[in-house]
Amino acid sequence: NAADFTFTNNTVSNNGSYGITGYGVTNAAITDNTIQDNGYAGIYLDGSTGVLIQRNTVQNHSQYGIYLSSSTATISDNNQILNNGQYGIYATASTLSITGNTISDHTTAAIYLDHDTRLGSTVSGNTLSGNALDDVLIGGTISADVTWSGTYLVASITVAADVTLTIQPGTVVKFAQGGSISISGTLSAVGTAALPIYFTSLKDDTVGGDTNGDGAATIPERGNWGYLQFAAGSSDSVLDNVVVRYG
Repeated sequence: NAADFTFTNNTVSNNGSYGITGYGVTNAAITDNTIQDNGYAGIYLDGSTGVLIQRNTVQNHSQYGIYLSSSTATISDNNQILNNGQYGIYATASTLSITGNTISDHTTAAIYLDHDTRLGSTVSGNTLSGNALDDVLIGGTISADVTWSGTYLVASITVAADVTLTIQPGTVVKFAQGGSISISGTLSAVGTAALPIYFTSLKDDTVGGDTNGDGAATIPERGNWGYLQFAAGSSDSVLDNVVVRYG
């Protein structure tokens, strides 16, 4: 644990689980470092606040470039986050500003944020390339009423009890392999004949564009994703003018 901690112009490599680990850190600056070839992740933060991560090279880890849980952080100013297994950045229960970084060559997605983290965070101006998904993949639990409109890329999400997920006409929800929505509360998905709501595969380029960025290299098929599941305690859900395919 540390407060007002500065870590700058260092090289961290070939360590066991993590390059840099912070538990309960406050007001830390991690800047201008090379963090590479460690085990599980380059930077791991848990329960930390006011962390500034800038101009680092974070590369060649087995699972994540930067992993955050229950933390607030600014990840900005041209961090190079490269070839770190599944995700460049992975965060849950956090509030983040992710701007102006290069995130490349990850096997699942450039960024994963749980739903509530995505709602409370800023993600803009990043260069994403060579990832299996050059975008933000969301998952986790929806813990307060929310409305979706546009295109959403989903791993697995749960709508908590007494919570309503409202999906607007024309919205496209695309699922990663094995992805799902489990509803313990309420799902209101009411489209129109002209603007149906789609639940479909990331490989489905006919709605929402070429989300996985591979042109015609992959095509959607049954079994690409999991399911919509309504738990015993769910209530008042409505699906109207909805298209469900490739699950």
